[in-house]
Amino acid sequence: MFEPSCSRCADIVSRFRFSTNLAADGPTIPPKEDGGYGISVTRRGLPVREIMEAASSFCALLPWPRLQRSLSAQINRLSMIGTCDLVYLGKGGGSTNKLYGRWDQLTWSHPTTLPLAALLYFGWQLKFGWMACANPLEMEKSLKIAYRQTHDNRLPPLMKR
Repeated sequence: MFEPSCSRCADIVSRFRFSTNLAADGPTIPPKEDGGYGISVTRRGLPVREIMEAASSFCALLPWPRLQRSLSAQINRLSMIGTCDLVYLGKGGGSTNKLYGRWDQLTWSHPTTLPLAALLYFGWQLKFGWMACANPLEMEKSLKIAYRQTHDNRLPPLMKR
């Protein structure tokens, strides 16, 4: 069971099963089933502002301006992290992108890969939670609606849409 520090999110993820640690392989990795998922902070490390400064310095050293802009835009999502521990909501479903596939994709091509890597590198601990369901698209929509209703019509910080 996950207890977010933001009491407004408790009901949103109350039926999710959470891993002990996003970065750990083991018995609590998500199943190869359709469903919805969320990523939550369980321990904060270096302050977000300092993480963003360090990551921006790294990006500035890259000799490819287009890549600099892309990576900087991803890192800038961290600025939206506030007191709520729920930082991402999504879905896994279809023929290839089951919950396990989305969890695995976080390591190589998910839109949040770089922000999550920066948080982990600077001492943050994250959990991946999920709930299997028959219609992941509808579940994701309802999770976003519930989050927006309790967070001034905003999405979780690492989400764009």
